[in-house]
Amino acid sequence: MSLPIEAFAPVGLDQLGKADLMSRVDRKYYFPLHFLPNMLNAIQDDYLMLEVNGVRLNTYKTLYFDTEKLDCFVQHHRGNGHRYKVRHRTYVESKLGFLEVKLKNNKGRTIKDRIRLEEPQLSEGQSSVFVESKTPFQTSDLRPSIWVEYQRLTLVGKHHPERVTLDLHLTFSKKKKKKSFPDIVIAEVKQDRQGTSPFVKLMQKHHLRPGGISKYCFGIMSLFPDIKSNHFKNKLHLLKKTTHGFIANR
Repeated sequence: MSLPIEAFAPVGLDQLGKADLMSRVDRKYYFPLHFLPNMLNAIQDDYLMLEVNGVRLNTYKTLYFDTEKLDCFVQHHRGNGHRYKVRHRTYVESKLGFLEVKLKNNKGRTIKDRIRLEEPQLSEGQSSVFVESKTPFQTSDLRPSIWVEYQRLTLVGKHHPERVTLDLHLTFSKKKKKKSFPDIVIAEVKQDRQGTSPFVKLMQKHHLRPGGISKYCFGIMSLFPDIKSNHFKNKLHLLKKTTHGFIANR
């Protein structure tokens, strides 16, 4: 599929500024991949597109860490006011690796902290101090959970400190288990506070509502279908309805 990504003016990592949004509010959307070219054409005048080393469709490889009982997943499933994710993310094109902690607090804000760490593993020292200072977990209780891989387009608002990430070719894996979703796009609108967004207006125009599931939780449910996930059933139903029933040219 050809994507009109060259129609967007480029922006580099060093130019993101306030659009970096390490503390933010998020809105997630799902839609079929075949809708993406039309969507990009509709908003090309409102956004710049991140370009890293000449590449716009960037590859991300993320290893999530969780406890043996999957407490991070369980926190999210229960809707806890404070819930955490611990992960190592590799930005393939820029050859950078970071250990990251994401907190979703009881005010609906996402707060991300990270440190440089080239290898996707937890160990004593800097990584242990970092994780234990940012989460209620002991590093010794965390272990690799699942891999999440995808390619991402990142749009940066021209008029507001806003980012829109568009994740494609999503794959979850753990040892010999693997599940891919090549036909959907996971979109996330990231703002300092919820406000005007050309992308959100486009979603509303096509009757697409926010309400996605985090990639981590989606991955856990995909690889472990017997895990308790009844609180996510409505979101899964919305995902299936959207990706299978959406008509791109309506």
